[in-house]
Amino acid sequence: MAFSPNNFYWKGSNDRYRTATRASTATAVRHLFAMAEVARLKRKAEAEVRIVSIPGDWFPPVAGTFVKETVNNLADLSEKIGADPVSWSTSPP
Repeated sequence: MAFSPNNFYWKGSNDRYRTATRASTATAVRHLFAMAEVARLKRKAEAEVRIVSIPGDWFPPVAGTFVKETVNNLADLSEKIGADPVSWSTSPP
């Protein structure tokens, strides 16, 4: 069976990919918060977790995966957002 966009298997796969990516990212962040809590409780560590999110209206300047211009744009944006403590979230998603 040839894989093509017209194949039923592939219809909606982009939406499934996005949903899976978001879910796995949220799970990873929850694990990070849990590990910080364990470190605080078990080892008396001073651990803080702060996250910032890329705004929903952001779009890559250049299409493609790991394109230098897009990666640099994200790095600049995250540095700008991260510099403002108001944008930080200190609780898990």
